[in-house]
Amino acid sequence: MLNEVTYLGKIVNVDSSAIEVDISEATPSAAPIIRGRIYKIGQIGTLVKIPIGNITLYGIVSSVSNTMRTVTTDTIEKDLGNRYLQIQLIGEKIGSNEFTKGIGTYPTINDEVHLVTEEDLKSIYGEYRDGLVEIGKHSSSENLPVFLELQNLVMRHSAILGSTGSGKSNTVANIIKKIINDYKASRIILIDIHGEYGSAFKNDAKIFKIRDDDNPLHIPYWAMTYDEFAYVFSTHVYHGNLVAPI
Repeated sequence: MLNEVTYLGKIVNVDSSAIEVDISEATPSAAPIIRGRIYKIGQIGTLVKIPIGNITLYGIVSSVSNTMRTVTTDTIEKDLGNRYLQIQLIGEKIGSNEFTKGIGTYPTINDEVHLVTEEDLKSIYGEYRDGLVEIGKHSSSENLPVFLELQNLVMRHSAILGSTGSGKSNTVANIIKKIINDYKASRIILIDIHGEYGSAFKNDAKIFKIRDDDNPLHIPYWAMTYDEFAYVFSTHVYHGNLVAPI
């Protein structure tokens, strides 16, 4: 397998949380071309695989360095020309079975590490089946769709996290659009506190707004907490007349 075009290098360090890989000098560049496609080596977040008999382990690159984590001052000069990857193991595939999260067998020193191909990514992320919605393409492959299992998405708690401007609102809008386009009978209530989604769903939803002449939003009294209900009566009742809050 050393002669395979996907070969990256060998494992030089293993602990309970991560492994370390010494990239082979035979690997020509940081972006080799494999089967007509450019693969990036050493980019944070890229996937690698470790074949061990009929078991294939998969990991994600978490750190890149030109020295080993265990390097000392005596060896640092010798190691400066090398390239090392720190990898977090994420799952495994046994034989022809499906990919599963978690590790049952750990690799050891000198085990080979390879780049993942599009075929590997398909085995990890799976194929389309009923109950899935496609939300986009994988960042490592423009041809690989990414799916969400709709039942788990709507029956469990979910969070979309990211820094300001990273695209959280756009992600939410695209996921909802995909659901309502694929499942015409679906009904979704979106509470848009900051008014971000009106333009995204103007042709697909009925939009209610506070103080809107066309579609005003009315809040029923039973939706209020006791403190809110008391506040309404204490601030909006004058001279025996009740002024309904907007």
